[in-house]
Amino acid sequence: TVEGLRDSNDHVRRHCAAALGRLWKKGAPADLVALNALVRIGLIDQVGEVRAAAAQSLADIAGMNQLGSHTDMVEQAITVRLKDSEPEVRNAAQAFLAHVKPPSKNK
Repeated sequence: TVEGLRDSNDHVRRHCAAALGRLWKKGAPADLVALNALVRIGLIDQVGEVRAAAAQSLADIAGMNQLGSHTDMVEQAITVRLKDSEPEVRNAAQAFLAHVKPPSKNK
């Protein structure tokens, strides 16, 4: 699935980014390689739908408290996406931050 984030087809990249989040939802153990791929490849993809899928997967993972010691690294990467040109990406970034920060600090 991680290799799919490098595919030339944006449809494949979007589905792979979404699939990584679903793996964690089904109880798969957290995988640092997949997490890094979502942050370093998915969040900077040229296609907004791929960035949105990666950000939503990260938000889902954060919602399940699966990030552990990697929370700060992911938070730094996803905070940049609050100013993304695509509303879906901004919404997913906000959802991520809602999971990792108390609402009073989430402005």
